[in-house]
Formats: sequence, C-alpha cells, structure tokens
Amino acid sequence: MKTEKVKNHKQKILVILGSIIIIIGLVFILIIVNRGEDKITYSYLNSPIQVDLVSKDNPVIRINDERRRWKTGDDEKIAKQIQKEVQERINHLEKENSELISKMEEEDGKHEKVKKSKSILENNRYQIDVLKEGINEIQYLGDVKKYTLTYDKVNENHEHYRVKRHHKDTLLLILEYSDVATALHESRHAYQYIKEGSQKGKMYFCKEDNVLSYKDSTDYYHYEIKTYRLQYSFLNSSFPKISTYSDINEAWLKNRKR
Repeated sequence: MKTEKVKNHKQKILVILGSIIIIIGLVFILIIVNRGEDKITYSYLNSPIQVDLVSKDNPVIRINDERRRWKTGDDEKIAKQIQKEVQERINHLEKENSELISKMEEEDGKHEKVKKSKSILENNRYQIDVLKEGINEIQYLGDVKKYTLTYDKVNENHEHYRVKRHHKDTLLLILEYSDVATALHESRHAYQYIKEGSQKGKMYFCKEDNVLSYKDSTDYYHYEIKTYRLQYSFLNSSFPKISTYSDINEAWLKNRKR
C-alpha cells in the first residue's frame, strides 16, 4: 500500500515537471519570436540609403544588409511627409478638375473656352497619375530589402542634387535634396535604379565619385524626362517656363543642360 502511494506520488511529480518543462519551452519560443520581430522593426526604422544620379541631378548609396530599408527613423518620417504632401497635391488637382468640369458644362457652345479647359483638365489628369506613381515608388523604397536609403539635405543653392553610393557600404543609397520637390525627384531616381536600371545595366555608379550615372544618352533622356515630369507635377513653379507636362521633353532637357 505504501509502495503504491509512493508510486502515485512520483507519477504526480513527473506530470508536474513535464508541465513545467512544456511551459518553459513555450515561453522560450515566444521570446525568440518577439526578438525576431524587434529586429525586423529596428531594421526597418534604422536602414540606410543615399541617392545620386548620372545626370548629376540625383543621389544614391547602398549598404550590405538585406533587412534594411530606411537608415533612420528620421528618413522614414521624411518619406512619409513626402507622400503626405504629394497626396495633398493630388487632392488639390482633383478638386480643380471637378470645378473645371462644371465650368465646361456652363461654357457649352463656347469652343475656345471649352478647348482651354479641356487642355488644363488633361494636364491635371496626367499629373495626378504621375503623382500616384510617386507615392507608390516611395512605398516601394521603404519595403525593398536589398538596399538601405537615407535622405541628405543640402543647401538650396547646391549645384546638383544627386543619388550616391557610399564609398564603403555599397548598398547604402544617399538621396540629396533641398525641399520636398527635389526629394521626390531623387526618390524616383533611386526607384528607377533599384527597380530596373541596375538589373538591365542602364544605370551604374561611377568609380571616381560614386555618383549614379546612365549607360548612354538614350537611357539618360528616358529616365530624366520621367523624373522631371514628376517634379513638375508636384510643384509647377519648379520650372516657370513650362506650361504643360509635354513641354518637358528631350529638346527641353538638352537646352536645360547647356
């Protein structure tokens, strides 16, 4: 009888010990998972990037850590602020378009006035589409795993805003800017390089100064026209002599670079 009691007591102890071991194991697993999540969060908020383009109007740099996106929390804040202001610009254009449509209904039969309103409407719609692309491109930069990006504010009288690559951390891209318009401009160059330029050999970093450059003039005009049109769409006054997005073309760019 005594032996049976001892046996039952031992079994109870073993069950209790087994339960304790299982609980400790579950706690250990939760700790490991949480640490993993913390690393991901830290990596996202503290990733590095710099941008500098071959046109010498843009900056980029890279860093060797596949988990990084924005170099610091401040870089992420800048990116979100750019997106916010771009969305405000889109809202303004959409409101203007609604007013234009109402105006065109009133101008029915007045050919010249309707023609002018249609031209403005078309230009606004183009700008809205381009600006939406810009918001998505910045979101892409925040999600991309291979590169780290950072914004580098320079004096507004700075001759060229560029995308650069760090001379040591080749996956760190540095984007030079002076205001939201130029930050948006350089963000698109960084996107172009990461998404397509580097993969197809259309863009590369010069060994001498680590500035992003184009393989040939065809690529240069292709990417620069798209980028200047984005900047114009956000802030028309960036280019006072431009009246519509189509004015930003190869001929305009050649004349501007002289």
